[in-house]
Amino acid sequence: MSQVKAARWTNTNRKITITSSTDASPSIEQSQVLIAPTWAGICGTDISEYQQGPRISKPSVVIGREFSAVVREVHPSVNTLKLGSRIVSNPIVGCGACHMCAADRPNLSLRQSIVGYDIEGGMISSLVVCAKRCYEIADSLPLDIAALVEPLSVAWHGVEQSGWKKGQAACVIGTGPIGVTTVACLKARGVDRIAVVGRPKERNETVKRLGVESVIESSTEDVSSKVKELFDG
Repeated sequence: MSQVKAARWTNTNRKITITSSTDASPSIEQSQVLIAPTWAGICGTDISEYQQGPRISKPSVVIGREFSAVVREVHPSVNTLKLGSRIVSNPIVGCGACHMCAADRPNLSLRQSIVGYDIEGGMISSLVVCAKRCYEIADSLPLDIAALVEPLSVAWHGVEQSGWKKGQAACVIGTGPIGVTTVACLKARGVDRIAVVGRPKERNETVKRLGVESVIESSTEDVSSKVKELFDG
């Protein structure tokens, strides 16, 4: 028996309740591992759910879509992870039955579930997950930073899909978390000429600290003219 703590949505008064229960250790089945989440992030959707909902979250579901964890138990059928592996997890779970899942693209599943909204998330002391959704991380990466891998992967994928080529400039619209991480990914890819369009001054300052000199304040500047000026038309 073990003590399991979790942060759960409630459907009244916009509450998040910390629950504690004494349960038998969850049993793991084929292709699964038992993990102990260590750090979890709070994303913009979580905040919207708290302030305006819940609208998409199922009642009493454990919150936390972005998290890092340590593997505590491994089913004998799993050979990609071991006891003590430090991991991050894909929060999208495909239905396993549609043509997109058959093509190994569960992110486009016709009946997908999202961790932290449809099924139990990472703000819990122990959780059973499919090993295929887990990605082992280097020992040199701190677990608190690793909890940011999910939003960072969104930005990295966006940069890869943009078609950017060496020598080209880039303009990022927005200085929220995905905009900021997109800037970081562009700089990691060697992009020198970056302009960022943002409205909140505090967030714009964050982008400047990343070394971006051309930050356009959309509330006070003509964005179209400024971008043309910066990139020579």
